[in-house]
Amino acid sequence: MNLRKIFAFITIIFTANLIVGQIVLAQSSQDTEQVGFTQQLNPGNFGISHIPSSFSFPQIHIQKPGNVYSHYITSPDLQNNYISIYDGRYDGGIKLSVQVTSHYSQTSQIALTQESVIVSNFTATQEVKGSTPAVMTGNILYYSENTPNEATTFQQFPENGILVLLDAPTSLTNQGRVGTFTFYPSYKLAIPDTTPAGTYQSTITYTIEDSIN
Repeated sequence: MNLRKIFAFITIIFTANLIVGQIVLAQSSQDTEQVGFTQQLNPGNFGISHIPSSFSFPQIHIQKPGNVYSHYITSPDLQNNYISIYDGRYDGGIKLSVQVTSHYSQTSQIALTQESVIVSNFTATQEVKGSTPAVMTGNILYYSENTPNEATTFQQFPENGILVLLDAPTSLTNQGRVGTFTFYPSYKLAIPDTTPAGTYQSTITYTIEDSIN
């Protein structure tokens, strides 16, 4: 009797150990799958992302001999009166110019050389590649620290009607910058006292291009 009981006890222990071993093997098994991915990176570009809205100079009255000056002053507290450009190439320089036409009415005109421009409130977010300098206020011609006023020295448009607002060249192909640049253009119009009454219109064109020394 005692031998039978002992044999039965040993058999039960062996069976239990076998079941435990099967459970451990099931937990350690795994299945692995892999997938690949691609990322297309296109070359950067540069361009103009925002220009000021159309505007009107204040109405004026000619009451005495000499030029009458009319100003359109821009500042950050006004909406949609800024220029914003971007450069995503990380290679090469950038130049932004502005061109005006003569002011025409139905019967007369005001020469484009009577108009002048100044920019202010320059801001930039950029990274620089190589030894090229960052675009700073020194790269912007006719820059003013504060919002311009009537006493500020505006730059007169030449006879071809084109002025460079920003010029940040590079001399090597491994130089460049990537970033955005924003500033505010203000305009002044000198109206001769002999100008006939009327409504005068002009067109302003902004152009961005590559700039290399």
